[in-house]
Amino acid sequence: MARTAKKTTAKKTTKKTAGAKSSAKSVSKQAPAAKNNEGMVTLEKLYKFNLFSTIVNLAFAVLSVLFVSRNTVDFTLAHATKDALSGSSAMGPAYKILATVEIRYLMAFIFVLGAIFSLLLATKLRKNYEAGVKGSAAGWRWASMGITLGLILELATILGGIGDIFTLKLVGTLTFTAAILAWLNEKQNKGTKKQYAVFALGVFTGFAAWVPLAGSLLGTALYGAANFSWYVYTLAVLVLIGSLSIGLNQYRHARDGVTAKGYLQLEGKYLSTDFLVKLAVFAVLLIALHK
Repeated sequence: MARTAKKTTAKKTTKKTAGAKSSAKSVSKQAPAAKNNEGMVTLEKLYKFNLFSTIVNLAFAVLSVLFVSRNTVDFTLAHATKDALSGSSAMGPAYKILATVEIRYLMAFIFVLGAIFSLLLATKLRKNYEAGVKGSAAGWRWASMGITLGLILELATILGGIGDIFTLKLVGTLTFTAAILAWLNEKQNKGTKKQYAVFALGVFTGFAAWVPLAGSLLGTALYGAANFSWYVYTLAVLVLIGSLSIGLNQYRHARDGVTAKGYLQLEGKYLSTDFLVKLAVFAVLLIALHK
């Protein structure tokens, strides 16, 4: 009887030990999942990121005014006028300077605008913005990103030697239009739908916005007596990389479709790319044009 009792106790102990091991295994299996969830994008994290972006963009604006030099750019209006040197009535191209603005104030304007948009996404527009994210089409974020990236491309274009006001506004308008087309493309490609017409139109519009800057850089390299400063080319490359990254994510969305949870991760990539472009613009111009 004593031996039987010992065996029974030993079996119970073995079962408890096995149960404890299995529990430990299940906990260890769940631990990586918990760690993975920590890196997942949530609506709360988007809210916090937009608040963070608001503060950082305001800091960029203040630092730009304080530490960037007083270098200026001219906004011009192209027109035709009589060529006085030729002594004939022939008309020739001319430019009227409409305004001369310090680069640091243009930078500050872009960053302040970025801060305002981020703050709106975190406060007044939060419900509408989060509803768009849940619906896999964040229209308000596309609108804000289209405006700020359009202004950044305008800044790169004017630093690249093109100051004509109508050309600059065309660059900004095309960039904003490409962003709106990206939003429409998302609305078309919810779930597993695959439609590429609006995506292709958006890509064409986005590349068209780069034509003036690309033409000026190429023309200067081929025929100019001197090249632009290094920061002009660096700025153009960084903004191009950011634009291509956004376009690539948009293409994957159109190709694969995306669930509501999947779009949260995609939204995180869009916001981080937009933020990194602004950070790169600030860093390059601060290094190149510091006092």
